[in-house]
Amino acid sequence: MKKVLVFISALIVLAGCSSDPKNVQEFQDLVQKLDAKNQDIQSINKEIRDMVKEYNTTVGAGQQINFTGVDSLGFDENQQKVLKEMLDKEENVSYRGMIQKIVDKNAEIQSLNDQLAELKAKLPAPRRVKLNQTHLQLSLDYLTQEKGLDKKTAKEIVEKTMLIDELVPGFDVWMYFNEGTFGTFVTQGSAPVSPNKYKYSIRKEQIERAAQKGIQAYKDSLAAAGLDTTKVQLPEEMQ
Repeated sequence: MKKVLVFISALIVLAGCSSDPKNVQEFQDLVQKLDAKNQDIQSINKEIRDMVKEYNTTVGAGQQINFTGVDSLGFDENQQKVLKEMLDKEENVSYRGMIQKIVDKNAEIQSLNDQLAELKAKLPAPRRVKLNQTHLQLSLDYLTQEKGLDKKTAKEIVEKTMLIDELVPGFDVWMYFNEGTFGTFVTQGSAPVSPNKYKYSIRKEQIERAAQKGIQAYKDSLAAAGLDTTKVQLPEEMQ
């Protein structure tokens, strides 16, 4: 019997060589470890952004830290150089302490990135989503072109799998197939939004459109009855 599993999460990982896990349990374990470490990176990165923001409110424009390229991968070499120069020149003890904290936090991110690279090397390489690509088609292509399944078998497997309806260019789609078991999950990759946040925004937009449609239909029914819709209180569930 074929088992079909799906793992969907929001994480950012580093590029590198990769190999297939031995089994689906190892695949799932690696996903969970990657997700946990990525969440740690995001948390630390938020601390850095908050410290930089707080610092910038206490100094003049010429002393402010302006690292627009800071992301979940930490500071680049130029940004680290600027930080070191600020640390060496800063005489104010409180400011110096704050900058040292940022340097230390960035070191934590670099360490976590090294660990992510090691984990990622044990996973098959993801597919970077391009415009108009779908989770369905990427999964079918993977099973037929890379795993050698016929189209009918691949379709039967994919139809039993939970897929993401809307993919954003830049998402990474990860897939695994071994001994009849297919697993897939989607991560943020280079996209500006995570899969979970994007899914939530789409759902919220759908709910808002449905609510507006319902309100308009209610007003239309009142107008048809000859009532002034501007003076009628909407039912509580429509407010």
